[in-house]
Amino acid sequence: MAVGGLTASLVWVAVGAVIAVMLVSPDGGDSGGNGRGHETVLSRLKAGDCFAGFRKGAADVAVTALPCTRPHDGEVVAQAGLPDDDAYPGDKGLAGEATKVCTDRLAFLVKSRYYEDLDVYLDKPDEAAWRAGDRHVTCVMRYGGTGKLASPLAATLDPARKTLQEFEAGDCFAEWKDADAAARAVPCTEPHKVQVYAAFDLPWEGLATSGVPWAYPGKKIIDANASRGCRKRAAKAFAPHARPAGVRTDFVGPSAKAWYFGVQKVICLLRADKGTLKKSVLGK
Repeated sequence: MAVGGLTASLVWVAVGAVIAVMLVSPDGGDSGGNGRGHETVLSRLKAGDCFAGFRKGAADVAVTALPCTRPHDGEVVAQAGLPDDDAYPGDKGLAGEATKVCTDRLAFLVKSRYYEDLDVYLDKPDEAAWRAGDRHVTCVMRYGGTGKLASPLAATLDPARKTLQEFEAGDCFAEWKDADAAARAVPCTEPHKVQVYAAFDLPWEGLATSGVPWAYPGKKIIDANASRGCRKRAAKAFAPHARPAGVRTDFVGPSAKAWYFGVQKVICLLRADKGTLKKSVLGK
């Protein structure tokens, strides 16, 4: 019943329109609320429940349900309804619909300080369960970093960080690596190495080569579209004045992981070749 791992496999192919309803259980479902933890299966947990362990069986995943204030390995972040169609959409179609639902529900975790070590696991119905009326997907985050989580994931967010989706033309950053999903902006009057001169969204549909809408189209296609879009915007941004010496243009497109977190934005950048910049290069 379950598909897991944030990889470029068929489980991450997204298809079809989705009507999603989050079913949050403030008190948790089978969450080990007595503080001691107990053995259960993943499908019995509710949104907000945390767990340790992860042992796949033939039909379910065995976990130890724990309060989120105790050290744990993962959390059920959301449960959502899939389209209530009579016709089974097929394994690929169902995986795609489940992925799109969970993408919408997990996007906020890009601001988590643990983002780079979080992996998505989807628990969805198989064909037999679907025909029996099961139309729900459980969106799970597993932590793969050092040690364990010690709080709900919502408590790990850094509101001061700007995500790629929030980057805007004119934003400056003291330091920013391409792999970072979020970064802290600084005033452009302070020393900085990077400035955004443009940002735009790639189409969610239409780029995939697999014939399945919303599938991650691959780095080559992303880069080609990002490069072309940034060249056009650079010509416009620097038409009123020449680009300053000592900076080079660059771009960052969404990675496969970011794509499945709902990030479609391309960031067009200027980078200082040496040292730092001390004012905006956009003439503002």
